[in-house]
Amino acid sequence: MKTDINMRAWYWRHGFLLGAHRYVLKRSKRPYRRFSATVIIGLSGDVQVEIGDGVSITTRAIVLAPKVMRLNTVALDSDVVILDIHVSAVEFPLLEALLGGEQFKVLDLALLAPVQTELMGAVTGALPAGRVYPLVQQAVALLCGQQALVQVDYPAPVKKVISILEAGPMDQVSVKALAQQVCLSESRLRAVFSKRMGCTISEYMRWLAVWKAIWMWSAGQPLIEVAVEIGFYDLAHLNKAFNEIFGMNPSDVFKSEHVEVLRCDA
Repeated sequence: MKTDINMRAWYWRHGFLLGAHRYVLKRSKRPYRRFSATVIIGLSGDVQVEIGDGVSITTRAIVLAPKVMRLNTVALDSDVVILDIHVSAVEFPLLEALLGGEQFKVLDLALLAPVQTELMGAVTGALPAGRVYPLVQQAVALLCGQQALVQVDYPAPVKKVISILEAGPMDQVSVKALAQQVCLSESRLRAVFSKRMGCTISEYMRWLAVWKAIWMWSAGQPLIEVAVEIGFYDLAHLNKAFNEIFGMNPSDVFKSEHVEVLRCDA
């Protein structure tokens, strides 16, 4: 096991689990938003989270709603774990219900007592890859007071649009073409999609394209080739989209000798 790793991140197509002894992301001058619910847990100490409108929260556990403006996240010697769950993930409806339309909700860390040892394994590197995704599902269920996850039920047009977007490059898909394929007007499709997913079709396309890039890059394909293949103009375009979604550049994550990025299946 490497001893110089400061942060570990396991990722799959609809989310990631990150573990670190300390975590500092300061974006006051360039705040960003994610199309996901984010659970931040300080296993050993407080986490400070600053979001839009000057709201600052210090707590041991918190969940942030999708599209909330994120400024700063600071967890010093807190053994922090972050669960990031996209709006299309099967775990999201539970977190959505937990949030109840609010921007954030402070959580009771004690609810995670059955899995705290395993969550610490995400920090130390002791967590087996095969246990990552089941652990995420269990942690979400515990926080939401449920025994099982809620099955996502998409309206038929939204389900078909997601399937089409999953299959093709971003630059070869238009809202007009999507509307024709699901037999809706463009305005109606935009409204139905936005209501169900909480983001626009174009925002979803950019999020999906970034994850496709990460997935393909981890399989050994050069990032510049990946960027063009999935529909970005160039590597700079991909870097910008990645930064908008994750608050940092790809090189800060994938080329850092202190960050271990691990792909796992969900």
